[in-house]
Amino acid sequence: MSNKTDAPQAITISKTPPGLVLEWKDGFRQTVPFIILRKECPCAECRGELTPLDDPSMLPVAKPLGPNAAVCRQMYKVGGYAVGLKWGDGHNAGIYSWEYLRALAEAIALEQADENAIQH
Repeated sequence: MSNKTDAPQAITISKTPPGLVLEWKDGFRQTVPFIILRKECPCAECRGELTPLDDPSMLPVAKPLGPNAAVCRQMYKVGGYAVGLKWGDGHNAGIYSWEYLRALAEAIALEQADENAIQH
């Protein structure tokens, strides 16, 4: 059984649908679409965190994603615990830990299982 913080056994890029195919030692395999990875970017800017220079009375506003925002231009290793993705809009601040990727993949698998149950 894999620990949720274990690195995937394999990470490949899928063209259809465009995303990361993640496989773990426990046999769990899931494609996480790039659009979900981009929308769920874990960086402080995308999560709406304030810095000491921000006006605390202003609520963070989600920035709309441009046409190339979910196009993955590069994937790179971050230490032994994560990958980083460089997006078509130049954004590259998100560090996607193995634990975070596993959580996203499991949420997608659960959503797909629910959709299949409703259809049948």
